[in-house]
Amino acid sequence: MRLHPYTSIIGKSSNYYLDWAIKEWNWFENSGMVNNYYLINDGLTSQDKSSIKNFISSNDNKCINNNGTTWTYNQGVILSGLALLCNATNNITLLNIAQNIADATIEKLIYSNKILKEPCEPNCDNDQKLFKGIFIRHLGYLIPFIKNSSYKNKFISFIQNNTISILTKSRCEIDGLFGLLWNNNSSSSCQSVRNTATTSAALDLFTTLVKTKQSTTVITSSKFILLGLGNCIDEKNSSM
Repeated sequence: MRLHPYTSIIGKSSNYYLDWAIKEWNWFENSGMVNNYYLINDGLTSQDKSSIKNFISSNDNKCINNNGTTWTYNQGVILSGLALLCNATNNITLLNIAQNIADATIEKLIYSNKILKEPCEPNCDNDQKLFKGIFIRHLGYLIPFIKNSSYKNKFISFIQNNTISILTKSRCEIDGLFGLLWNNNSSSSCQSVRNTATTSAALDLFTTLVKTKQSTTVITSSKFILLGLGNCIDEKNSSM
């Protein structure tokens, strides 16, 4: 969807990327990966595992939700896509689904005090240590499109509370790195698992907090250009 506004520059027909995005969403929505709790599991599996042909077939309804882990990043990356697709099609249902996924994440993938939790904690690999940052970043992309003030305020409050928690509990003063656990309850934040991956996730959180504090109006039309990990700029030169 981020390429949709630039089809003429790229040399594609005006709706080339939009049509593909609609096709992909229709497949994804009907695939079963979004479970009954509005959380996205980690993939599909086959009802009949006796043949690989059954797994790759989509016409005989053999593929079903694999009940795999509901990683936070899987909940995140879809949010900005649905927001941009809603913006291009005026299909408000897409925005409602994004809101439901975001809401389910901050209600279910958390510690008891509403701080974001990755299912693998405290034993996450370096890829998994990035996941919470990815979710928060895309939640930040979604927020400017939200018209429902109750959802908007809830999501912003969640970001603020997580920021307070990580600043007070997860930063090691010796090396300046932020730990994996945003709800760190150990006697010292320097005892927590921490490296550049966990710190990158924390920086995504801080950047998103700044972005949401700047975002007080609803976006009705925007063209975002990706600049790099966690960074973009729109036509009004608002950066993230």
